[in-house]
Amino acid sequence: MLKKMFGKPNAPYSIIWMAVFLYVALVAACIQLIALPYIMPEWHAGDGLIIGGDWVWFNQIAIEISEKIRLSGWHEWMLRPHGQAPAGIAAAIYALTVPQPWTIIPMNATLHASAALMLILIIQRFKIRWQYATVSAMPFIFYPSAMTWYTQLHKDGFFILGSLIFLYGWILLAEEIINTRNLKTLLKPYLFILAGAALVWVVRPYGVQMMQGLSIFMAGGLILFGLVQIKKLPGSFVRRSLITPLLLLLLVVSLTPFTKGGIEIDNSIKSDMYWEKTMPTRLDALFYSLAETRNRFTDAYPDAGSNIDNEMRFNKAADILLYVPKAIEVALFAPFPNIWFGSGTTVNSGYIRKVAGIEMLGIYFALIWAVLSFKKWFNIPAWWIIVFYCGGMMTIYGLITVNIGSLYRVRYGFIMTLAALGLAYLLSEVVFKKTLSRNSL
Repeated sequence: MLKKMFGKPNAPYSIIWMAVFLYVALVAACIQLIALPYIMPEWHAGDGLIIGGDWVWFNQIAIEISEKIRLSGWHEWMLRPHGQAPAGIAAAIYALTVPQPWTIIPMNATLHASAALMLILIIQRFKIRWQYATVSAMPFIFYPSAMTWYTQLHKDGFFILGSLIFLYGWILLAEEIINTRNLKTLLKPYLFILAGAALVWVVRPYGVQMMQGLSIFMAGGLILFGLVQIKKLPGSFVRRSLITPLLLLLLVVSLTPFTKGGIEIDNSIKSDMYWEKTMPTRLDALFYSLAETRNRFTDAYPDAGSNIDNEMRFNKAADILLYVPKAIEVALFAPFPNIWFGSGTTVNSGYIRKVAGIEMLGIYFALIWAVLSFKKWFNIPAWWIIVFYCGGMMTIYGLITVNIGSLYRVRYGFIMTLAALGLAYLLSEVVFKKTLSRNSL
C-alpha cells in the first residue's frame, strides 16, 4: 500500500490530511487527559490546560457563557467576549457538548491539518514532488511549540490557517495574472484570499489590516511587472494597463470589511510630549498606531521574562523606521542562543526555552537554504510572494511585539513557510540530484 501511495504522481491529499488530523487529536488527548494530570501535575492548571497561558482565562469565560446559553438561550452568545474569539467559539462548543477543553480537540486538529495541507500546496507551486513538499512541511506539523495552541485553547490555529490560505490565494492570483488571458480564472484566487482574510478576522482583525497593507504592495508589484513585461505577456494592452490594475484595486478594497475591530487609526492625532508628527496625517497616524500598539504590549507585560527591547519607545515615525532592521533580526532569529538555556519565570519556561532552542537550530538551517533557493526560483512568482508576505508580516510583528513568547506564536506560520521553502529547495536540488547521480552509476 505504501509503495502504491508513494508511487502516485498526484499527492494523496486526503490521506495526508487525515494522518495529521489523527496525530494532532491523539497528541492533544494524551496531553490533556494523561500527561498533565498524571505525569506533569506541576504544569497542570486543571481541565487539561497548562499553567501560565491565556487559555486558562479563555476557558473560564467560555464556561461562564455556555452556562448562560443553557439557562437563557443563544442570545447570550457572542463571538468575542472580552475581545477574545477563542472563548466565544469554545463557549458555543461547550454549550452544544460539555464544558471541557477536550471537546475543542477535533476543531484544533482540523485547523492544524488544514494548515499543513495548505503549506504543502504552497510548496508544490515550485513544481517539486509532493513527497518533498510533505517532508518540507513536517517541521510545521511536528514542532513541539505548536502544541501550545492545538492542545490548548488559543487563536493561533485560526490565524495560521487563514494566513496560509491568504498566501496561497495571492500566489495563484500572481500566476493567473501573469500567465493567462482569461480573467475568469481570477475568481478562484479571489475566493482564497477573501476566505483567508475572513478566518484571520475571526481571531485577529488587526492581522487583516497588516495583510491589506502588504496586499497594496503586492498588487503594485504585479501591476508594475505587467506594464514592464506588457509585450511578452498574454492579454491585451487594455487589460494589462487598465483592467488588471482595477481588479487588483478592487481586491485590496474588498478586504476592508474584514479589518473591522482592528487597530483604530486616528487621522486627527495631535502631537504631544512623546509623539512628533513628521509625515502626512494618514501615514503619520499609521505609524502612531504602531507605536501605541507596541506600548500597549510593553505595558501589559512589563516583567515578562522573554521581553526584548521593552525599553524601546517610538516617539516619532523616524524611530520606527530606524528600528526596522532590528525588528527583522528579532522576527527571524529570536529567541537568540543566549536565552535558550535560561530558567525563565515559570515552572515550565525553562523547558520551553530549551525546546525553542532546538527548534531554532532547525529554522536557522532551513533559512540558509531558503536564501539559496533564490538562484533557482527567482523567476517564479510564488518565491517573491512568499518572501515578501511572510517577511513583511514578521517584520510588523517584530515592530509591535516585545515579548518573544508571543512573537514565537504569531510568526509560526510565516517563518515555517520560509523554512519549508528552504527544505524544499534542499530536497529537490541537493538530495534529489545526489540520488539521481548514484542511480546513474
